[in-house]
Amino acid sequence: GLTKVGEAATCNIDVSCRPEYSSESRSVARMIFVENGSAFVCTGTLLNDAQSSSTPYFLSANHCVSTQAAASTVTTDWFYRSAACNTNEVNAGAQRLYGGATLLYAEAATDTAFMRLNAAPPAGIVYAGSYFGAVVEGAGTLSIHHPQGDLQKYSEGVVKQFNNCTFETCQVSTAQDGRFLSVGWSVGTTEGGSSGSSLFLPIGSKRYVVGQLLGGAASCQNPTAYDHYGRYDLAFQAALRNWLKPAP
Repeated sequence: GLTKVGEAATCNIDVSCRPEYSSESRSVARMIFVENGSAFVCTGTLLNDAQSSSTPYFLSANHCVSTQAAASTVTTDWFYRSAACNTNEVNAGAQRLYGGATLLYAEAATDTAFMRLNAAPPAGIVYAGSYFGAVVEGAGTLSIHHPQGDLQKYSEGVVKQFNNCTFETCQVSTAQDGRFLSVGWSVGTTEGGSSGSSLFLPIGSKRYVVGQLLGGAASCQNPTAYDHYGRYDLAFQAALRNWLKPAP
């Protein structure tokens, strides 16, 4: 179910158009879950741990999955991207993973949902690296996501400010107190279905997860508006380190 090919707005660009983003692409899945009898779609990312143990830790948004009941219904679609740049043809290698997930941490303050998939992901996926240091305003960033549940797209932008957000509203804050990174896009945008997708920060030749998407006003029609990402460094310090980098 949930065939969404071609439903994303036209300013979204296939990740298949950028082979250099292949590694990030292979860490990101379309996530489908059921709540109150209805199916919803968001995006999530596999995270590596300090031991590189291949434990399928999976990061998404709390406003997508905030209960074990919802996590138990999670299915993920891997390599769900176009067969070639600018085609609406599904990559032949796309694979669906069933089995649900175990919810480990769900926190509205940073809109973080952190879970462990109950089944092993397919061969060929990548466990994304993450960065638990501070991100500065002006940093260039990348997002890989599934707008409207469509084939995987990418967006490029810059961290514009720090905010504190509830699901409805955001207030400008400081690097000390802001729990969300606000990003302005130069390429692409995000839409419903992109929620929970990771924001990647380039460090050296690699890219590291620094947040996950709450939402925002950015769209193809409103390209100068910002999107807001819950800060991974705060979630890491609060809880995620217990799984990703436990004390010896």
